[in-house]
Amino acid sequence: MTRVYRMLGLVLAAFLCTVGCDHNKTASASSQSAASPEATTQAAASVEPVGVAMQINPTRAWQYLKELLAIGPRWDGGEGQKKVGDYIRAKLKGVTVEEDAFTPDTP
Repeated sequence: MTRVYRMLGLVLAAFLCTVGCDHNKTASASSQSAASPEATTQAAASVEPVGVAMQINPTRAWQYLKELLAIGPRWDGGEGQKKVGDYIRAKLKGVTVEEDAFTPDTP
């Protein structure tokens, strides 16, 4: 059972980090061209990632956590577990999600 709680904690942490991020900010890419190999190495080390910058919005993350905790106990196969699953699916609406069903082999 401890393994299940540990896995649930990891999934919850990943969920909060994902939905607590502010996807409206973008990182800028540096476009520097260098003539010497030393300058190329320095430029490669200082290049920032291109794409959406993952900025965590702590207020939003805490709100999600409060909403999840308000659901109450989440026993395996119970109503609370179903409500948490529905909550997560609702928050990820519009995002491609692949669900993986499994049966744990724990006592």
